[in-house]
Amino acid sequence: MKSETIEQRYILENANSFEPKDIFECGQCFRWNLQKDGSYIGVFKNNVLKVYKDNKKIVFEGICKENIKEVCEDYFDLNTDYEEIKNTLSNIVSLLDNIMVGRVGTEQMSGVAIVNQLNFVFYLCLFGAVSGASIFGAQFYGQEDYDGLRNVFRFKLLTCLLLGGLCVLVFLIGGDFLINRYLLSNESEGDVVLTFVSGREYLRVMLAGMLPYSLSQVYASSLREMTETRVPMAASIIAVVTNLALNYILIFGKLKA
Repeated sequence: MKSETIEQRYILENANSFEPKDIFECGQCFRWNLQKDGSYIGVFKNNVLKVYKDNKKIVFEGICKENIKEVCEDYFDLNTDYEEIKNTLSNIVSLLDNIMVGRVGTEQMSGVAIVNQLNFVFYLCLFGAVSGASIFGAQFYGQEDYDGLRNVFRFKLLTCLLLGGLCVLVFLIGGDFLINRYLLSNESEGDVVLTFVSGREYLRVMLAGMLPYSLSQVYASSLREMTETRVPMAASIIAVVTNLALNYILIFGKLKA
């Protein structure tokens, strides 16, 4: 019985976690060759595929014995939600923070949790601003329009600094009011006061990092637009390890801190 191979095409939409350069040059994929146009051509089993990135889309073209969508989903593990995994890891860091603070006291942990919810709104605002502009940045980089890329960078820089400054101002003026809105009315008076004080102190500390965090998102997103994902990833890992280490030292008073 003679098997038939046909040329097919499959497009993966919104592939935020699929970066061809990182995948094919990580040392775990073999017989994939970089082409002059930036695409990668590889041979596995009885399939020959060409893979390239088109803005936010990943295009798979080639000759397959089976359905190309099923072949790609199996080979590249596309059914696994890596964005969800990354979000889970980020939430684990916040969870560890809360656990460490919880060892100090319940009210302190509640105060930190309230402020983290306020910070989450700030993070969402930055993410929306950066993600929207990054679509144009990736297009300009693909077209080698570096003037356009610089304009996108300037827009993100000004927007994120404006958002960061605005959030700092809002939290300075209305931070006490926002924290009060989160407090549960059925707690005892002593618990409410201690939770409020702990949250306010923590918010004052977090305000100092809002503008630097805004700048880090601008540079990290710009590097990703230019397919340079290793530097932001390394910076994130260093930041997480440093955060956990300093939390342990400062919260529990280790090393005579």
